[in-house]
Amino acid sequence: MTVEQASAHSVPKMIRSIGALGLVQISGYVLPLATLPYLTRVLGVEQFGKIALAQASMTYGVLLVDFGFSLSATRRVAVAKGDHIELSRIASATWIAQWVLVVIAGLLFVPMAYFLKLSEGDLWITIASFTSVIAAATFPMWLFQGLERLETSAAVQLLTRIIALLFLFALVRKPEDAFMVPLINGGTLVIGGLMAVNTLQRRGIIKLHTSTRRDVAHEIKHGLSLFGSKIVISTYSTMVPLALGWFAGASAVAQFNLADRIRIAAQALLSPVSQVLYPRISHLVNADPSSATYMIRKSALPILFIAGGTSLFLWSFSGQLVLLLGGRDFKNSPTVLRWLSFAPFAIGLSNLFGIQVMLTHGLSRIFNGILVSAGILAVLLVSPLILLSAEVGAAQTVVIVESWVTLAMAYAIWRKGLFVRFKARKE
Repeated sequence: MTVEQASAHSVPKMIRSIGALGLVQISGYVLPLATLPYLTRVLGVEQFGKIALAQASMTYGVLLVDFGFSLSATRRVAVAKGDHIELSRIASATWIAQWVLVVIAGLLFVPMAYFLKLSEGDLWITIASFTSVIAAATFPMWLFQGLERLETSAAVQLLTRIIALLFLFALVRKPEDAFMVPLINGGTLVIGGLMAVNTLQRRGIIKLHTSTRRDVAHEIKHGLSLFGSKIVISTYSTMVPLALGWFAGASAVAQFNLADRIRIAAQALLSPVSQVLYPRISHLVNADPSSATYMIRKSALPILFIAGGTSLFLWSFSGQLVLLLGGRDFKNSPTVLRWLSFAPFAIGLSNLFGIQVMLTHGLSRIFNGILVSAGILAVLLVSPLILLSAEVGAAQTVVIVESWVTLAMAYAIWRKGLFVRFKARKE
């Protein structure tokens, strides 16, 4: 079978997987986006900003629980999916490791809440936001991605998020109900994750069991190599709204967060393509390098088209989108969104260069080094830009850092001679 025939054989399954992940992204971003016109008006700018700050702080807990497994475990599951015993061993050990990390995150949460000296209302919002940390462990997306069985996870997530949507409209009626927003969103994801794992076991795809400490430590070791890159990514993504809240207050965070949520929802189609390609290319790099090269080359144009189209859409309709979803109180958000509109194109390219090429070809050390440099750049830029232009400066920080990551990864691939390989036509 030729490279083209092998790739064509896998295309229908990949299209189904991308469609399923697309459904997940719609349920994860677009459905919550549908509640924005209601929540921004019921809660007001101040409470909306407090929710955004609490959720940003919980990102570090989610990061700890993920621990790089979204990349390391996905790759290991993709390689071991033909071996039921090894697959179950990897799945069990990784899942137990995540629950241990949930406990650690909970223990770290207590002194953090004490140090911040939160008011009663803010404390309840922060506690409710911890459900997102628990949800990171209950929904092992790395397992579904590695197995390329995304239809089940998509169906479960869609169902739970529709339920969350209904509860938000029913229970959130005034600013004092702000804590219900993260509680409902996170709680329904926890339930959905347990349902999804139970489905995998009932179908006999995996058999979760008690793991030895050695097995758990082994999976943590694999995740640790990519945990650093996750920390750095979080540093320059989560640090921005936290710094904005520190220097400019909750209202400025609300202005930034509304625009950023619109941007994230608009670029949602990038994630399914990237997440489906990664385990497939990881498998092919070991099994059939020529097919892996062919797949990377063929996927570049769709990724560029989606990323470029998203950026153009956000730039062109920023004012209309903010007015529709946030109302007139978010008067600074259109300018923020116009700056953020450059990010999807840069992120699309960096995902292609970093995830699909560098990580699958064993360039994780260079990959991590680039992200460390991006974190340093973010630390240097975020305070002066926020002090100069508040929420607009926060958006400028995001765009500058994402652009640097893209350019640095492109240079690294060029230095390794990979651009020539991918450009070359396959026989």
